[in-house]
Amino acid sequence: MEVEVEDDMVEWYRCGGGGAAAAVEVEVRELRVELEVERRMRRKAEAVSEVLAVELEEERRRRGAAEAECRRMRGEVGEMRAEVERALEEVDDERRMLRVAELWREERTNDQTCEKKSTGSSIKKWREYNGARR
Repeated sequence: MEVEVEDDMVEWYRCGGGGAAAAVEVEVRELRVELEVERRMRRKAEAVSEVLAVELEEERRRRGAAEAECRRMRGEVGEMRAEVERALEEVDDERRMLRVAELWREERTNDQTCEKKSTGSSIKKWREYNGARR
């Protein structure tokens, strides 16, 4: 049946209906060209999409590595802070010990000074007493 239809179309074209057939043929050619353009654009879009997918994957990998590095550095910073706090506590302890030692030295010096004064005054009193007895 298709063969008959095609034969009828060919016959119709030959009989003068060719003007409309030519217009249809031109339209079909234009649609084929448009279809080919659309196919090329789709292929280019797919190629760009693949490139972008690869770049996205690389960016995700770099981001993950950067986040891991940040976590590692955050941990190191925390450890360093703890170490600095321990060092500051040690320095404060040493300052307190030095202050206590200084206070003890002052107290001992004051005691020695008071002892000398009292010993000196005792010796004076003793000399005065002995001198008065003679």
